[in-house]
Amino acid sequence: MGSLQSKKCNMTIMATILFPILMLPYGIRNIKLLDGRICLILFIAFFGYKLIFHPEGVVFGSGADCARYAMVFSQASSMDNITFYDFFMQLDSHDNVDYFNPILLYVVSRLTTNIHMYFMVYAFIFAIFYVNNIYTVLTKCNKVSDYTLILMYIVLSLIMSIHDFGGVRMPLAFQVYLFGVQKYLFCYARSALLWIISSMLIHFSMFIFIIAFLLYLAINKIGLKYFFALFILVHLISSVDITFMQSLFSFLPGGISDRLMLYTNEVNLEGFESDNKYYLGEMNLWGRLDSMILRYYVFIAFSWLFIRHLQLNKKHEYLFKLSLYMYSVALLLSNMPSGYRFILPGAYICFATIVILYTNNLKVRSILLPFHKWYSLALILFILHRFRFILNEVGFSVLYTNFITMFFVEDNVPILETLKSIL
Repeated sequence: MGSLQSKKCNMTIMATILFPILMLPYGIRNIKLLDGRICLILFIAFFGYKLIFHPEGVVFGSGADCARYAMVFSQASSMDNITFYDFFMQLDSHDNVDYFNPILLYVVSRLTTNIHMYFMVYAFIFAIFYVNNIYTVLTKCNKVSDYTLILMYIVLSLIMSIHDFGGVRMPLAFQVYLFGVQKYLFCYARSALLWIISSMLIHFSMFIFIIAFLLYLAINKIGLKYFFALFILVHLISSVDITFMQSLFSFLPGGISDRLMLYTNEVNLEGFESDNKYYLGEMNLWGRLDSMILRYYVFIAFSWLFIRHLQLNKKHEYLFKLSLYMYSVALLLSNMPSGYRFILPGAYICFATIVILYTNNLKVRSILLPFHKWYSLALILFILHRFRFILNEVGFSVLYTNFITMFFVEDNVPILETLKSIL
């Protein structure tokens, strides 16, 4: 049996190397199988190589975070005899507060000058955690014939997906953090807390979510009604006292404290407001659409389940309380500059909880099914909105190249821009 599985995996690897886009549906359908997960991981690595970090007509190094890291990689690859310490020390304050990305930049730049390889290695690491996180949730779900559940699975997979590769550090930090949280919840592994804490090495701001989770471990025996009260309370908060937050930051270690102070000084606050980097700011409706859909779903679904006095077993109640608590923390942080990003892991935990409860508890299914049918159009809109972002990450070459020909085809025009020019 082992040799047959090994042979099947080898065939899947070969097929994905030659026909990555054609093998994607196979990987999605068979994510519960090892070769299906390998297929998805390889495709995401391929997608990472094809990521457009320097769109046509844009100054190199400007735009998304990935553009800045592409410039840093380009500089690093030109430094032949530099040590990691010297490389790390010459990074600016935005890049040297974390450790994983400088290490990745340095190591890959010692091996190649091809910037695409850096993003491919990053995407491969991201994919390992991303695919396994989705797989873990699916293993806790029973089979249910319901088209709205399929929509929920797709939404869950797109909350933090390849559409956000341009962010580089934060998307990976979220996946590592959630990997640890799920290992703790479902596998009771001692290594779970190490994974959770290590997410801070990828992005420093994860320490907030780390502290939040550790605090939950201490207060999880509090009644469900108190977590729901917190959930309602944070929905009523529209701002936070920045001066008070800065006073709290002053107690943190120097590097982290200084970085957070940069986020909250007066000049940067004005910049964040003008660039619409407040989650609840004045960004146009289309820009906030996916976040609004997530917010309204979480609020309605969890409120309705609580109001209906849902009876849950001990394990599911623990998960329900964790969802209310972590989403409350995320929503509170969304009122901070650039804190809107924390809505994503908060919403992921909530959606994962819902699909697990929905497929394991008939009462939950009967309560939420009418709402899901009514809200399905909004979920479809969320999916389309996310796919729009994905089409803006890569060019048409992702459809016809493979792991061999990708080295010879340069594509700097996103699929979305090409379609716009045609239409």
